[in-house]
Amino acid sequence: MASISLVLGSGGARGLVQIGVIDWLLDNGYEIESISGCSVGALIGGVYAAGKFEEFKSWVFELEKGDVLRLTDLHWGAGGFIKGDRVMNALRSLVGAKQIEELDIRYTAVATDLHRGQEKWFQSGDLFDAIRASIAVPNVLSPHVVNGRVYVDGGLLNPVPIAPTLADHTDMTVAVDLAARSTQSRRHNEQPKALKNTEKRGRIASFIADLMGDNDDEVVELPGVLDISNRSFDIMQTVISRTKLATHSPDVIFEFARDLSATHEFWRAKELADIGYQVAANTMKQQAADEGI
Repeated sequence: MASISLVLGSGGARGLVQIGVIDWLLDNGYEIESISGCSVGALIGGVYAAGKFEEFKSWVFELEKGDVLRLTDLHWGAGGFIKGDRVMNALRSLVGAKQIEELDIRYTAVATDLHRGQEKWFQSGDLFDAIRASIAVPNVLSPHVVNGRVYVDGGLLNPVPIAPTLADHTDMTVAVDLAARSTQSRRHNEQPKALKNTEKRGRIASFIADLMGDNDDEVVELPGVLDISNRSFDIMQTVISRTKLATHSPDVIFEFARDLSATHEFWRAKELADIGYQVAANTMKQQAADEGI
């Protein structure tokens, strides 16, 4: 049985694909010995480390759009328009009170210290303080205060937090990147196949056509403030992810496009988990073929 360090990324509702990734790993005999998570990855990883993964799946798979809206406690205070108490209370009721140091596996939730501009690795203390700090998306979910420090979403600095796993003695490190340009799976060092000249010309022509547009009178609808904020955050995370993954190379990366779902579409949990399961299966099948297993 291969042991793994699992790195779960930041990405709002599309992070629910990570449920499917975990399911595939467990179904195929992998042993998760440590988890490092950021934002939604910290949430899912924390629930798994607390031994309540199946209960969480049953709950989140039943959520409908109205349920998600009811869990959204609007709050026009400083730092964000969602307070976050309702969803955290629901999770506390599901999981119970937990201290990180008492969990069955090693666990790190990554947040951002707003005033110091530094990463904070929560590896002890209250599990839900760590999760709440890690998921505090700027301008959306209010910042969280722990021991007098103000924390926001860890994705601001490290959307794919591999560094906390570097000291692990596991067989492999598996990372989930939720800020890719397209949903695919590959080994980290795999190079894309070269395009033929005709394919290159075709793609260039298509790009120019898209750039120029077919209708000069086309009216472009500008996105709203929240959409602009979320898309800007996603683009920033894409750039940071590329840098982090180049610095710390995991053995396997599962990649999911940043437009796979909107940030708030948590009612699509089952659909997204199924996508995650299939991508994990395809990745590991390809890796086995490459290694002649």
